[in-house]
Amino acid sequence: MSSHDIKDAHRQKISPMENVDKLLAELEIFQQKIRSNQDQPRDDGNSDSNVNGIDESSSNIAMHLELLKKFLVDANNSLLQSKVLDEADPQTVKRESLPDPLTSPKVLFDVSSSVVKNQLITKLLTCLLHLPFEARKDVASVFRQLLQIEYSTEAAPEERAELFCFDGIRGEPALVLEPLFHNLKLPNDTPGIENTKNCCFQMVREACKSEGVALAVLDQASYMDGILEIAKDAQFDLASEALQTLRELLLTHPGPVAERLLVKKDFFDVQFSQLIKQKENFVAQRTSLKILSDVMGDRSYGKVMLDYIGKVENLKTVMNLLRNESRAIRSEAFQVFKVFVGNPHMKGDIASILRSNQAKLANFLVRVSNTEEAPEEDVAQVQRDLTALWESAPAAAATAASSAPDSAP
Repeated sequence: MSSHDIKDAHRQKISPMENVDKLLAELEIFQQKIRSNQDQPRDDGNSDSNVNGIDESSSNIAMHLELLKKFLVDANNSLLQSKVLDEADPQTVKRESLPDPLTSPKVLFDVSSSVVKNQLITKLLTCLLHLPFEARKDVASVFRQLLQIEYSTEAAPEERAELFCFDGIRGEPALVLEPLFHNLKLPNDTPGIENTKNCCFQMVREACKSEGVALAVLDQASYMDGILEIAKDAQFDLASEALQTLRELLLTHPGPVAERLLVKKDFFDVQFSQLIKQKENFVAQRTSLKILSDVMGDRSYGKVMLDYIGKVENLKTVMNLLRNESRAIRSEAFQVFKVFVGNPHMKGDIASILRSNQAKLANFLVRVSNTEEAPEEDVAQVQRDLTALWESAPAAAATAASSAPDSAP
């Protein structure tokens, strides 16, 4: 019988709890072999056997991960089906449509409890880079399925609270976040790193759907620095993953995050502005502008954005982007620029720059209107706001023209 046939037979006989136990045991062996291989001299005659041992162990882990993923998907679907059946007319429910006992809430609770109490996710993340390509994706899928579990009221609240699937992750988010961000900091020339980082970003986003975890990421400077640094990466896929993570971090829980950023005033003025100024990285520049525009449109960020649009350096940065070579960049920059112009609490130095560049801004609006780089109603509104500003203090505009910086497009 081939090894493939043996594994097929093994899949059919193993129970969900047995599978978790075997996965944990295999992970212990795998980690020992990795350490042994790293300590082994390269010219040692046993190096080939060590590599073969790692390959066999990683293959076993991949098999158990696939089984765990399938169980969690089936169990979550079974829970959903149970809810539907509970709401249905008992007379219309057929016996064969009842959920499989092997994926019952009790089994699911036992399995997920074992996963969390034995820190299975943390152990998988510490060796994620050494796992096969598909196994890494299965780790991310298992993590997502665990976070999506909705237990029935049969489980006691104190039991549910132990699981990171619920609020437990808020108590010790570092158990998951530390290995995730460790992987994200690994050098880009490490074999298999791009897929590893992509999977880690997927898991960070899933974890950050919890408000507590999102705030924990925001509070840890090294986590945020890691996301922002990868967002500047020349590799399109990695930069896109980082930017998507940043977007969801800022907009999934806008109220609490905005409150936290009122204290971290340098985030948008310094760290985020560096993304916007990434001339050599089109993806980072355009996407960060889009994120900034969306943040400005969220009422929760009112105080944070009032502070942002009240600073001259930020206005100058945006006005410089209005003359970017890329039409897409100019279009996104305009959506941010209109917020500066429409600010009812505009500061004097901001108004001075807009007045001193009246002629250039007027020509710019004509060009934008002709090329349809922005919605017609937005251009008309900016035109009205600027006209009101220019007409409100012509004398002040003439005085400022001689000293104000030339930042107009």
